[in-house]
Amino acid sequence: MPQAKDDPDLRVRQTRSTKPEIPPKTEEKKDGETQEGAPGSSSRIEAKVRVKIRRGKRLDRCADILGGLPGIEDCAVDQENQVVLLTISAADNKALNAVLTKFSTLVEQEWMKVDSKKLKEDRA
Repeated sequence: MPQAKDDPDLRVRQTRSTKPEIPPKTEEKKDGETQEGAPGSSSRIEAKVRVKIRRGKRLDRCADILGGLPGIEDCAVDQENQVVLLTISAADNKALNAVLTKFSTLVEQEWMKVDSKKLKEDRA
């Protein structure tokens, strides 16, 4: 037993396991403060993108791929019109343009065609 007390790895493991998880609580507090405290300072920009999927392509697979991209908040499928509706959210125009550029590059290389892009500001 004295050997276990002298083992530095064992001591590190014990101290790490007793520390509480603090970061999620601070993130929640930050979100709450920005929403209540300063409504104008924390605006997010949102883009609604409608993607027309070419005939013969699997709509569900396309939606899974598009919904998994970074920056995509919501993904919905319109089976009748062969369309995937996406909501992209970013902190500012520069970040939104980076997401849209990545997205449109993928769309052009793959099997889709972007129909329309509409930007609007959403106050967080």
